[in-house]
Amino acid sequence: MTDEEREVLVPGPKLSVVEWATRHRVLDAKTSALHGRWSWEITPFLVELAEAWCDPTVRMIILCKCSQSAGTELANNILGRTADQDRAPTLVVMPVAKDVRRRIRTRIAPMFQNCPALMDRLGGDIRNLRVGEETALDGMLLYLGWATSPAALADNPVCYVLLDEVDKYPARVGKEADPISLAAKRQRTFPNAKTFIASTPTDEAGPVTREFNAGDRREYWVPCSHCGSYQVMTWIPGVELDKTPEGYFLTAGEYEAGGRARYRCRECRRGWTEGDRWAAVCAGVWCPDGCSVGRDGRIRGKIPATSHRSYRVTAMMLHPAFQSIDNLAAEWARAEAAKRAGDWGPRIDFFNSQLAEPWSQTVIATAADKLAEHIDELDQDVVPAEAVVLTAGVDVQLDHVYLDVYAWGYLYECWLVRSLRIDTGPTDDLRNWEALTDALAVELPRFGGEGDPMAIRLTLVDSGYRTHEVYHYCRTYAGGDIRPTKGAERMPQALRPSRIDYSPRTGRIAPGSIVLWHVNTTYFKDRAAGIAANEQTGPGFMHLPADTTDEWLAQFTAEAKRVIPKGRGRNVHAWVTKKGGEPHRWDTFVLALAAADMVGVRNIRPAGAPAAPKPRRRVRTMKRFADR
Repeated sequence: MTDEEREVLVPGPKLSVVEWATRHRVLDAKTSALHGRWSWEITPFLVELAEAWCDPTVRMIILCKCSQSAGTELANNILGRTADQDRAPTLVVMPVAKDVRRRIRTRIAPMFQNCPALMDRLGGDIRNLRVGEETALDGMLLYLGWATSPAALADNPVCYVLLDEVDKYPARVGKEADPISLAAKRQRTFPNAKTFIASTPTDEAGPVTREFNAGDRREYWVPCSHCGSYQVMTWIPGVELDKTPEGYFLTAGEYEAGGRARYRCRECRRGWTEGDRWAAVCAGVWCPDGCSVGRDGRIRGKIPATSHRSYRVTAMMLHPAFQSIDNLAAEWARAEAAKRAGDWGPRIDFFNSQLAEPWSQTVIATAADKLAEHIDELDQDVVPAEAVVLTAGVDVQLDHVYLDVYAWGYLYECWLVRSLRIDTGPTDDLRNWEALTDALAVELPRFGGEGDPMAIRLTLVDSGYRTHEVYHYCRTYAGGDIRPTKGAERMPQALRPSRIDYSPRTGRIAPGSIVLWHVNTTYFKDRAAGIAANEQTGPGFMHLPADTTDEWLAQFTAEAKRVIPKGRGRNVHAWVTKKGGEPHRWDTFVLALAAADMVGVRNIRPAGAPAAPKPRRRVRTMKRFADR
């Protein structure tokens, strides 16, 4: 055998995704604005992602992207290279079945038809591409499925998984797990399995944001052509928009006309032209979270060793032919105008589709460091002289309860006088609640020993967990006034009582039935946040004891009020738990505040003020007798 014959028979080295797309990928004129042979010069920021797919140490690649940033085409390049060079069972998943059919018709089928090598793998007939069932290629099986079908996700083992627009997937597939988990289970038998996930984000709880945060969170650093410093291009405060003399944004048309918006370097504050911006993108460097890029273009800091790579691509990184700062400024102006009219939809879409950021607007939030300024020198278990009454809130957990007791004074000035985590043991056994009974029965001394000790006037217990145990405990508690509660985000009044014990024979309210108090949590949380935010010592101020811990502060500040999009341009304000937060101390304060309202704290008068005069009794007389 001659050397020429051996060269023909011996397979050549595998091409990388970058090399394969450069040699074999041709964009169809029917579906692409830039048709013809594929060029990475239009999307230089995707080169590292394509190379990462061929890195044996990388198992998962996450692309959190703006819309129309070639993320789907990158997935197609990976699919084409896999079918031609690295054949293994592959699963491609789209949100719904019609998306899969459109993807085949407009992207995948033209890619195969314009590449003779891929058509050979398909048997020369494009009709062999199948939706919802396996497509038999030469040397591999290809599955094209959608996220709402358990059968399309959970049947056969696969090595490679390509998931597109995961934030549009349902939370669960039928009675099974979420689509991403189902797809991952199909890779168990392949030690070299890889997953590529691309999507425009929606909110902080969305799948692509969750997976992005689980990776090394790489951002694209670009150099300034004027000073050479590397930076991540951000919309705020990076982009400067001209405004009217009164400080208002210009119209969208004025921004679109050009010259009224620009990106400014963070270091030298020089404005960039579109040419400067694109030159910076072409020289950019992907840098993981916790590191930075020096003026020499090298990453400074320890690069984390992880198989989970995550990247963010924003509209500010796109080629000027497709997206300019002027056009982004015009869209921002439209979003601001819509927001002033009460429609947050365009603003949310701008963050998601242009900045590739999950939408989250915090309306009210308490910072732990600011709350720490409320710590004074007063010890626990001592009631200050200004306090008039004590109330308590109890939050029940699996094997422990949280108890916070507050002293109240004029205009809801309050002091945390007792804060306990009581390790009761399993709270489904009422015998373990004796420790809570003992804690509630304590009478706390006055500061300086002046006056009688003070007992807790009213305690509210959250019945959201261990409901029946809470009810039974409140029925049998004999040490004072204790009431079960149930929270409701939306109700017309702040507090509403209802009986919960009924006669099984007559269906009427049973004698001696306890009362369940429905608490408007939105109303009381808004008020609680106002008290915590008060920085002026005196009426309405919250005092914390000297031994307040960082854990207590973290639990108190574990919730924030945010704007939640509900679709169709409708948004609501809701209190949500921050990521990783445990709002136990926040919940107990809200209950103690509701209890303060029940016992009439609003009627407390300032120290030294005369007692309020009793209302005079009106005597009504009949007019005909009064005139005599």
